[in-house]
Amino acid sequence: MGYSGVTCDMADDDKKTKVEFPPIDPTKNVMDLVDARSKHLEDLISDLAKRLDDADNYIKRELELRIDQANKLSEQESRRLDAIRTIDGKDICSANDRLSKVETWVNEMRGRQGLSSPLVAAIGAIVGGIIVLILNLVYRGMVSYGITP
Repeated sequence: MGYSGVTCDMADDDKKTKVEFPPIDPTKNVMDLVDARSKHLEDLISDLAKRLDDADNYIKRELELRIDQANKLSEQESRRLDAIRTIDGKDICSANDRLSKVETWVNEMRGRQGLSSPLVAAIGAIVGGIIVLILNLVYRGMVSYGITP
């Protein structure tokens, strides 16, 4: 075995007595400690794995929610921009109609003798300028929303 136990010298009234203790095999104690420590480490690893799985599931749920929310926002924004394009298109058509009516009116006024040609031309230019200004404002509004006509 190699391990023979422990010996002690004891002094007792000028007599020296030698006491020998039987050998104790530390293998069982050591094995019990190692087993307990291994079980504790396995429990810690299992708890950590569970926590990581829970965190992974949480992140996946949050990611799915964010993706769903982003898709809904994208659809809403697309519908909003489509509505703006429709309204702006109607405004441009309406402005074009008004411009053609003004041009018709100016041409009619030129034919009448009650107004002078320079006055009719000035009124036509003013009204035409206002319509061009409105069209420019509509165009700038469309561009500011990222809409290209």
